[in-house]
Amino acid sequence: MSLGPVPPPVNGSVGPLERGLAVLRELARLAAHEGRTAIRPGDLVRGTGLARSVVDRVVGTLQQLGYVRLDGRDVGLTVRLMELGNAYLAASGLPAALGPFAERLADGLDESVSVAVPDGDGVRFVVQATRRRTMSLAFRIGDLLPAERCAPGALFATEWSAPTWAAWRARRAADPLDTAFPAVPPRHRPAADADFETRVKEAAHDGWALDDQLIEPGLVAVSVPVRDVTGRIACAVNVVSHTSRHDVASLRAAVLGPLGAEVPAMEAALAAPPPPRPWPSAADAGGGPFAEASGLPPGRPSGPGRAGQDPGPRGSAGPSGASGLSVGPPQGRGGLAGASDGVAGTPGDVVPGASATAGAAGGVRATVGEDPARVAKRELGAGFLQSLARGLAVLRALGAAGGGAPGEAGAVGRAQGEAGTARDHDRGKADAAGGGAPGEAGAVGRAQGEAGTARDHDRGKADAAGGGAPGEAGAVGRAQGEAGTARDHDRGKADAAGGGARGEAGRARDGRGEAWAAGGSARGEVRAARDGAPGESGAARGVAQGEGRAAGDHERGEARAARGRAGAGAAGNAAEGGHGGLTLSAVAEATGLPRATARRSLLTLVALGYAEADGRAFRPLPRVLELGYAPLADLTFTEIAQPHMRELVRTVQESASLAVLDGGDIRYVARVPTVRIMSVNITIGTRFPAYATSMGRVLLAGLDADARAASMAGLQPEPLTRRTVTSVPELVRVVERAAADGYALVDEELEEGLRSLAVPVRDADGRVVAALNLATHAGRGTAESARHDLLPALRATAARIEADLATASAHHPLGAGERVGA
Repeated sequence: MSLGPVPPPVNGSVGPLERGLAVLRELARLAAHEGRTAIRPGDLVRGTGLARSVVDRVVGTLQQLGYVRLDGRDVGLTVRLMELGNAYLAASGLPAALGPFAERLADGLDESVSVAVPDGDGVRFVVQATRRRTMSLAFRIGDLLPAERCAPGALFATEWSAPTWAAWRARRAADPLDTAFPAVPPRHRPAADADFETRVKEAAHDGWALDDQLIEPGLVAVSVPVRDVTGRIACAVNVVSHTSRHDVASLRAAVLGPLGAEVPAMEAALAAPPPPRPWPSAADAGGGPFAEASGLPPGRPSGPGRAGQDPGPRGSAGPSGASGLSVGPPQGRGGLAGASDGVAGTPGDVVPGASATAGAAGGVRATVGEDPARVAKRELGAGFLQSLARGLAVLRALGAAGGGAPGEAGAVGRAQGEAGTARDHDRGKADAAGGGAPGEAGAVGRAQGEAGTARDHDRGKADAAGGGAPGEAGAVGRAQGEAGTARDHDRGKADAAGGGARGEAGRARDGRGEAWAAGGSARGEVRAARDGAPGESGAARGVAQGEGRAAGDHERGEARAARGRAGAGAAGNAAEGGHGGLTLSAVAEATGLPRATARRSLLTLVALGYAEADGRAFRPLPRVLELGYAPLADLTFTEIAQPHMRELVRTVQESASLAVLDGGDIRYVARVPTVRIMSVNITIGTRFPAYATSMGRVLLAGLDADARAASMAGLQPEPLTRRTVTSVPELVRVVERAAADGYALVDEELEEGLRSLAVPVRDADGRVVAALNLATHAGRGTAESARHDLLPALRATAARIEADLATASAHHPLGAGERVGA
């Protein structure tokens, strides 16, 4: 975190955003701590201290955004909420940079490997490569552990400042048994502070740390630091085992050498700039939190062809593939246009306002150029908190700090040519009338030449005035002499306080001996080349910092380089990882919000510890992961699908099932029956021959040509009813037609009187991994009426499942248990 002071918001913090985040924190706490999947509003009132009316408005807004699901009076988190945590993970660059290393180490060592980052006086895990055993060892992504209860914590504490140590001691005094940390078993008796302080000194001397059953009995771990370009610890790589396999000494002997050999390459990967990725077009980015009522999935294009043909793999939707970056739907196809026509920017198009589970009906009306959040506010009344919606859009936008598509939530706010001339014109009129709507059209207008010229002019005036946003004028002010002197001084103090044992540890690392035999020399050479002696590197950084500050007034690239040398805290460095963050202008452009609105949201996020301001740039911090990420990251494929299946059954009043291909059969992995006197009765685990079922034909159609041909060549179909297709050439044609149509309908081929309709479910890479179907009795209508009445809702549900799968697996595999396609 920047050592310079952060100017307070001119107009105060954004109260609705503060209260909304408080409710999300309490929802996440109850879900993680007590394992509750449904929470009553009264629980939130007691946990947050907010009035019931306030809680109701917050929950209603979060429902409109698709972040919570209401089931009667119960409130539950939805997978879409993971967008917020995905924004941090994308901005940090850690999963992308270090995930491959963790997987390689886990394979080579045959032990679970994780990557942890500091969060205040705690530790959060952000990368996980596990070994599948009966005795499984794994941390949930986003779980917070007390620093004194894990090996990475001792490493991070070697760089703690005096205030962080004071906060740690205060927390220990208030909660000596660690009851506030649901990820670890509570202590039976308090531990002495001196034990942890001793381990911190040993970690500073050795350059690695051990966990000898600190988290829980039987668990041992070894952790080594991975440093950023300034020499500070960005994260720690942790190898975990069980005492049935290793004691802590044998684990250290087995893994420390291989870990040390990989550290230089991991540090180089962190220092490397992220690969450039194009901003996705509006058609690629898909819908946003308001897009549900269109019946189209976020990240999937709409328009002609959708009704008759599945488009195949989803377009580029950013890492999450989940929702739009702006507070409303995107421009262009799949945005303001309804599901039926796909025409962009037509007056009177629908801006959906239904909840995330409300099905394909409803929506609020908006004219071209209107801010969707403002439209929702007008249509939904005082129950919709516009400022909360905008603040969360800003938080999602910070996912672009990793250098990729700002599409962690989709780069919807960026205007593309497809957005249409009409919106640019309306934006211009709105700007002239009074600053313009901050939403959908705001991004479009600012992306055009005229608005760009005006914005550059305004920015120049703001910089000259020295006021405005801290990311613009604040950075200029701090880049001058006073900030340079203060930061150099603070940097010196931070080096002394946070890495006080750096010199001693450096000497110890040079002579680590056999523990680092495999990797010590390479690591020492890298350290020498990068830092030199600790004292010399500190002086060099001070000189380079002053020069970088001076250049930073004029060159953004130099300012970012100087910012890396500004001595950000350990958590900030973990978030940085060579990824420079977003300026206020970039956030405003990405979200389509006015700069003043975006600025207030950013400063509120900084004040609450969810983001940091470092010069001109803002970055999300690991604390974002506390907003429900850990319990949601643990969801399995079927757990993700079932809420959508329940809503589908409520809508169409027919039974829904999910199946995967298992050899020549399909196997049912999830099912939601309807309540009828006459209904289809099938249980989980049931198997049927793929050739005679709608889901089987969809799954066979999803195979590549060679695999499909091999499956069909070995078929020996038998007649199950008088309608069963048993000719292999005819089955080949039926499966090819299912591939072309994007669905399959089977009418009384599996059982007399049973009709079923199925569509594919694809993963984030566009691979067909499951099939979703509706089963009905043939006497309820014709096959054509079933296709007409059921296919749109079935496709919309599959699309929502796909969007959630993409969000949940954006940075790590799905939760333990049955994986997608398993």
